[in-house]
Amino acid sequence: MFCGRCGSQRVGDDAYCRTCGAAFDDPGRPQTTDGSPDTAVVPPAPVGEEPGEAFPSWAAAGAVLATIFAPFISLIVAVVMYGNEKRLRRRGFLKNWAIGSAAWLGVGALIFIGVFASAGGGGCKGGRDPFALPSYESSDNVHWQETVACVNGGQTTFSVPASKVPGNGGSSSP
Repeated sequence: MFCGRCGSQRVGDDAYCRTCGAAFDDPGRPQTTDGSPDTAVVPPAPVGEEPGEAFPSWAAAGAVLATIFAPFISLIVAVVMYGNEKRLRRRGFLKNWAIGSAAWLGVGALIFIGVFASAGGGGCKGGRDPFALPSYESSDNVHWQETVACVNGGQTTFSVPASKVPGNGGSSSP
């Protein structure tokens, strides 16, 4: 038998799970002679997780927030403690702590900017603006460029065949 909360295997006639402490519904359930459970029960996936998912869906967002806010909070604590400290040696330690936290925060910000600046590899970040109409340009009526507005306020341009240009023998929708 397995725990319904964490999926750990039940040992002997335990009334509670050794991993998470959840109570078993039937403390006297019989086991086979070799000590293995007499039936195999597949534990349900915890709420917010898909079966086979390594981490819950919120774990990535939590890790990002912890990475961003931990050095910020550490910096605030060091500065507040520095202002209230009278001992010289401890003030030196708190100054180094504040410098380290600020450096950690700065490096984290640079990594954050680098990751999000390179994400998507160009094009519209956030997708096309569904309410904006694209514009078309060509210097020879054979090679066409379509310019579309993006949700983030920018725009992107890419090549399209002449058959995709409205009014040029193509469809009227982009």
